[in-house]
Amino acid sequence: MNFLFVQKIAVSLGIVIVLNLLFNIAVATFYNSPKYEDFCREEQRRYYDNKQACEQVGGEWGAYIDGPPGPYYLRSVPAKAPIDGDEVSDAPKEYCNPAKTCQKDYDSARNLYNRNVFIVLVSLGAISIILSIFFIQVRAVSSGFLFGGLLSILIGTTRYWSNMNEYLRLIVLMIVLAGLVWVGYKKLKDGKKIC
Repeated sequence: MNFLFVQKIAVSLGIVIVLNLLFNIAVATFYNSPKYEDFCREEQRRYYDNKQACEQVGGEWGAYIDGPPGPYYLRSVPAKAPIDGDEVSDAPKEYCNPAKTCQKDYDSARNLYNRNVFIVLVSLGAISIILSIFFIQVRAVSSGFLFGGLLSILIGTTRYWSNMNEYLRLIVLMIVLAGLVWVGYKKLKDGKKIC
């Protein structure tokens, strides 16, 4: 294997990695993600064993359908004694979800944050792909920008994919495909190698 070829691969991979680290660190530096603690106060993260205290902190009091969901709701619950020889489960029949209200607010803020990060990362990825055309004489740099841009688009889309509606998913995929075809055409139309 040619040493120059290995160097080109290393430069390309380095650009891909550093470009995406730069994009993600820049987003995190200038646009803080919502913190759960900012939405759910400490009293909304405690165990409550009565309806009034639960609802007072904005929680939801409910009954189990198929038994308790997990150990979080079983903390500090006193064991029940058997009545007339019948076994009584020590699991409660009702529970408190103290973070019901604040969790919705937090989820909304997080979804908005992920949408905005998606827009930024996809935009930066598209700019990187376009920049790859201008570095065509230096194939290692051109390939680094091309693959770095693709990775940025992938990371941004993955962050927001579960919250996107189907139409937005379709539009994003069509735009990315059209952009890649355009870049491929620009780079390969005169028989130039892409890497």
